[in-house]
Amino acid sequence: MRRWWRYPTATRYNTAAESFTDTMIWLEAEINDLEALHEQSSPAVASSACGQYHEVVAVHDLGGQPFGE
Repeated sequence: MRRWWRYPTATRYNTAAESFTDTMIWLEAEINDLEALHEQSSPAVASSACGQYHEVVAVHDLGGQPFGE
């Protein structure tokens, strides 16, 4: 099952448009494989996500629908 990891320090939700702005950073990963996510992500991506994988505070299924806070 695929999930989406959200890095909250690099995000901003546009509720009026019901979509995520360009400041939203998404990384596709298996929910139970954060180590592999870290290893497979480029340093630039990690840096863009503040380099703090342990700061991920929300993991959500997209389910074809946008979601807010």
